[in-house]
Amino acid sequence: EVLRRDDAGGAMVRRLLFPMVAASLLLGWLRLMGERLGLYEMAFGTASRTLLEILLFLALLWWTANVLSRQARVLRESEERERAARMEAEAANRLKDQFLATVSHELRAPLNAILGWIHLLKKDTATREMVTSGLEVIERNARVQSKLIADLLDVSRIVSGKLRLELQPMGVRAVVETALEAIAPAATAKGVHLAQVLEPGPCT
Repeated sequence: EVLRRDDAGGAMVRRLLFPMVAASLLLGWLRLMGERLGLYEMAFGTASRTLLEILLFLALLWWTANVLSRQARVLRESEERERAARMEAEAANRLKDQFLATVSHELRAPLNAILGWIHLLKKDTATREMVTSGLEVIERNARVQSKLIADLLDVSRIVSGKLRLELQPMGVRAVVETALEAIAPAATAKGVHLAQVLEPGPCT
């Protein structure tokens, strides 16, 4: 049954069986021939054969150890590659989750501002100033969302590593004002008054 196994042990037995049997028969034949020709006596022939069989066994043992060592090294390298691939896949999944969370947040922010101002403008208490201001906010956030969607169409650049960042100075005041405008409808609906306090002068 060992000879039929597909594991390393079965392969090793199949490799060693023929050389060991052939070597044993060859040594026995040489011993008999040497004794018949009178080259040495039976005791010397027996001792010589035993010594040669021990040396052959040691050589086969050394060869077997080398083969098993190579197989173990190949298996270890394969496991290391598999572990590295698994870690890379897990990292890619984490990056994908982070990317989707960021995209969801960025798309939801302008949409919340649009829906909030639409809700306020539908009320009878909406003044002309509120309507004008609300329409401006709705238009600006609609443009922001359109820009985000256009950026998502270029997501293949991120995957292929060809994303280019265009860096430029940005005013912090505009960021604060945009953030306040986005949450103003929800604050107003809950009766919360928001006031911005900004230091004078530019801040980039």
